[in-house]
Amino acid sequence: MSEYWFYNPKLKKVLADSLCQYGKSPLILDVGANQGQSIAMFRNVAPDSEILAFEAIPELAQQLKNLDLENVRVFNIALCEAKGKTHSISLNFMKHRLQSQ
Repeated sequence: MSEYWFYNPKLKKVLADSLCQYGKSPLILDVGANQGQSIAMFRNVAPDSEILAFEAIPELAQQLKNLDLENVRVFNIALCEAKGKTHSISLNFMKHRLQSQ
């Protein structure tokens, strides 16, 4: 996703105003945390918030856990609308990314 979304001052203000209605330290669910782009934005806009980050790709979840961010808990699970189990394929995301650069 473009950095525009995360660092545009007008969008940042909209997000800050929206989060403000939930108090100084809202609980934020980041579903599909990826590499932490949204976490960075949430921490910037609401530094006292608690963030629960869900990431299904093990390599990305571990990368986020390794950051050891205060008030951020990372879960290596996928969320969906139905209860049950599923199978997924992890493509060793980081190795592929490094090799393609």
